[in-house]
Amino acid sequence: MSVTIKMNVIRREEWGALPGKGLEPMDLPIKHVLFSAENEFQYCLDEQECTHSVRSIQKHYLDKGLEDIPYNFIVGNDGNVYEGRGWNNKPGPDVQKDPSFKNNPTLDIGVICGHKEITPDKMDLVRSAFQLAEDFVKFGIQEKKVEADYEFEGFSDDVKAPDEPSLNDKLEADFEEFALKHPDYFPIMSKQILEKRAKAQLEQAAA
Repeated sequence: MSVTIKMNVIRREEWGALPGKGLEPMDLPIKHVLFSAENEFQYCLDEQECTHSVRSIQKHYLDKGLEDIPYNFIVGNDGNVYEGRGWNNKPGPDVQKDPSFKNNPTLDIGVICGHKEITPDKMDLVRSAFQLAEDFVKFGIQEKKVEADYEFEGFSDDVKAPDEPSLNDKLEADFEEFALKHPDYFPIMSKQILEKRAKAQLEQAAA
């Protein structure tokens, strides 16, 4: 017997979003899922703090010339999911310009991860946020917004020094190990991570 997943989604009007402009509609169901570590803003531990953070994130991107917050949804550290562009609009231009996603419905979930460096005492907080992001994807499948056999595309890139791993690289490595240790919780992701690693090993052996 399947369990109904319930999510607390804070709508745009509830967190005080400014209107978006020129958003492109997106066909459903969604085939690709992308997690983006949002590291320009500090952790938020309750709805009041997270509402302020999400408004600040939107302002940050509007000031940079984007038409709206780039994410379809944003996961806070308070257990809530905040509506960004929503299910029916394509994510921001950084995702759309990638040939892999340009013509494929893609869900970009921003996860608030704090400023740049994640200290060990905050890693559990970040992992919990990514677990919530995974729960939200399962919720999307339940609601027929996401295909059951969706493809997890990993993490979006962020700015990094040439010889230094980016925050997303570090998060992705940590998250992959975490997902592989909990395959019942991350069945699709853990399977795809193993397939990706096997493919990389074959390519390395053939080089």
